[in-house]
Amino acid sequence: MPLIRFECKGVRRLEPTAIEPHGQLNLVVGANASGKTSLLEALYILGSGKSFRSNHLEKVVQHGCHEFVLFGLMEEQGRETRLGYHRMREGREIHIDGAAVNVSAELAYHLPIQAVTPDTHFAFLHQAGARRSTLDWALFHVEPSFFPAWTEYRRVLRQRNAALKEGRRSGGHRVWDESLIRLGETIHGMRHDLLLDLAPRTTEIAQEILGIEGLSIRLRAGWRRDRSLAEALVEDGERDREAGYTHSGPHRADIEIHIGDRDARQEASQGQWKAVVLSLRMAQLGLFAERSGRKSVLLLDDLPAELDATRRRAVLDQLQRMPAQVFATATEAEQLETGPAMDHSLFHVEQGRVRKQA
Repeated sequence: MPLIRFECKGVRRLEPTAIEPHGQLNLVVGANASGKTSLLEALYILGSGKSFRSNHLEKVVQHGCHEFVLFGLMEEQGRETRLGYHRMREGREIHIDGAAVNVSAELAYHLPIQAVTPDTHFAFLHQAGARRSTLDWALFHVEPSFFPAWTEYRRVLRQRNAALKEGRRSGGHRVWDESLIRLGETIHGMRHDLLLDLAPRTTEIAQEILGIEGLSIRLRAGWRRDRSLAEALVEDGERDREAGYTHSGPHRADIEIHIGDRDARQEASQGQWKAVVLSLRMAQLGLFAERSGRKSVLLLDDLPAELDATRRRAVLDQLQRMPAQVFATATEAEQLETGPAMDHSLFHVEQGRVRKQA
């Protein structure tokens, strides 16, 4: 199981907190502004080094404090791992089993975590980057060559864009084209292959668990389908020079989602769209566990919103069987109908205090 103990101090309005989560399903209930989302945010920072609520981690520090501290005890393949994240004015400190590390990717490797929040649904609807990240999260964890390739691609892209801005007529940007093409085609190939596995899993969950018929997902490469990336860069030459940046490449990739013959982004209801996002996330959990042999952590903020009682129960039933540790919030326990056979832990949050219910 990923987390067997979690502690946080100095996070937003939460009081110092220590919990021992259930290995599968954890339900967190409390009134609005009680601190439920702050608890999920603290968990997310421990597993990613960033917040899903703000780009500035100093905003996470509790009013009147100068720092926040997070700690997680995990059990991985029969051994315990300790994760620590300390944020102060001078910067941050990350520790894994007492040893200092420099990059948040180390946290992500040990605590693979993702969050689904109301903001997630909005971003997934309106931002191609949020949709790309669905594929890239899975690739980061199951394809060892993806992260180095993506990191190098972004470095080359920055260099090419800088050359375009500095000398729009000089052609100096072309020295970066060979590397950009090689890395870009590699990244596209990995995304394409992953989606061949992820899409049918998502479609099955959407249909059988959430009642959505005819869901289909397709990858857009980030350049025209009838062109190679090399051909696209040549075709884009003039407008790249005029604009000062690169128009084609996997940094412009997207995924198209249809329900039947309708564009889901244009036609789906809010409830359907939330169900689509949940289906994708749950499909990721299964794919990750199958390929890695490990559990991940899924955070679901305000699970009942936009879902009727039947769909909520179907989601909870599915989550209890998924190879993941889940934290789901609601304002009232009655909104998360569990039934006597559903094994879980229930936490109540009131004015920043987190208590486990018997």
